Amino acid sequence: MKLLAVLIPILSLVAQNLIRGTKKTPSLVGIDVCSMTWWSVYAVYIVICFATLLYSYFYLTKECNQRLELGYEFLEGDIIWTPSTAITMAIVAFIGGTCAAIVGVGGGIIYIPLMLYYHVNPLVAGATSLFMVMYSALSNVI
Repeated sequence: MKLLAVLIPILSLVAQNLIRGTKKTPSLVGIDVCSMTWWSVYAVYIVICFATLLYSYFYLTKECNQRLELGYEFLEGDIIWTPSTAITMAIVAFIGGTCAAIVGVGGGIIYIPLMLYYHVNPLVAGATSLFMVMYSALSNVI
């Protein structure tokens, strides 16, 4: 199920870009750029991303609460997913994604300091940041 939470937004990104098309690349299904249908396809993608965010929020906080109830000893660098931590991460990820789309910065400047603030292992923070930047780059390539 965790893999689906990663794959669904990526696959829907590819699908919506191919279905919508751009000014330079025509839609595969004949949708006119900036038409109501074009924006509707984009809105569906936003809804899918928001649903994935909600799923991740509830999954992470539930799993963390179960571990706390069982007396799990968190290792150094583990994130304790409280609602405030999850919301903070989501907001910063949104800001980082927006900055990456507009200016071209994101991973090293925004994501890594946040993860280091939550005491994530620097190697894990770097790898996670690279994955998020890969997702943004994939969006730009498509």
